[in-house]
This record gives sequence, structure tokens and C-alpha cells, in this order.
Amino acid sequence: MLQKRVLLSIVLLLSFVCAFAQRAVVAGIVRDDKGKAIDQALVADEVSGQGAYTNAKGYYMFEVPAGKQVSLAYFAQSCETVHKSIKLEPGETRTMDVTLVRKTNELSSYTVKDQRRRAEAGNVYLDIRKVD
Repeated sequence: MLQKRVLLSIVLLLSFVCAFAQRAVVAGIVRDDKGKAIDQALVADEVSGQGAYTNAKGYYMFEVPAGKQVSLAYFAQSCETVHKSIKLEPGETRTMDVTLVRKTNELSSYTVKDQRRRAEAGNVYLDIRKVD
């Protein structure tokens, strides 16, 4: 009886080791085009949707399937999305630092229709001519 338990324990332990070896890890830092770390950027596998958010220092880390081509997408608010494709060996850890370019939104023109200030609750006066 004891021998069966020991044998079963060894088989289960080996199966966990084999299952763990089929994974790989991707880690790195996401920065903007000025070199500043981006907080809460999303790094995800485009096929499975699994991924991770970056922390306040721009660091991320998550597991991906090993031995398969994985397409990663890097998303951040007001930044261009970056796509990377990698293939990792079982148990491999790859560091991928990425720089995201900030999008700029510029108004081509504006029209001022009224110069009066309104004194209604909830209205905020914004002088568009003074906005940089």
C-alpha cells in the first residue's frame, strides 16, 4: 500500500513538472517615447487574450505557451499600439522592453460663437484661445 502511494506521488510530481515546462515567460518594461515608464499599459497575447498590466514602473510579466508563435500587442491610452511576434522554448524567460509612441491630437481650427459667460450651475468657462 505504501509503495503504491509513493509511486503515485512520483507520477503526479513528474506530471506537474512536465506541464510546467510547456510554458515560457515574457517580461519587460513599457516606456513612452520620452523614456518615461507607462503605468497600466496592457500587454496581451492577441490570440488567447491573456496578458498583464504594467505596474507604476512600467514592468510586466506573464506566461505564454512555449513552442508556438505568439503575437503580443502593447496597448496604452493615447499611444500607438505595437505588435511583436515571438516563439519561446519551454521554460525560457524573454525580456522584451518596448517603447510606445504618444499620439497627438491637434485641432485644425476653432470658432468662438459667443463671448458671454454663463452663470448656470454645472457650466465651466474655458477660454479656448488660452489653451496650449
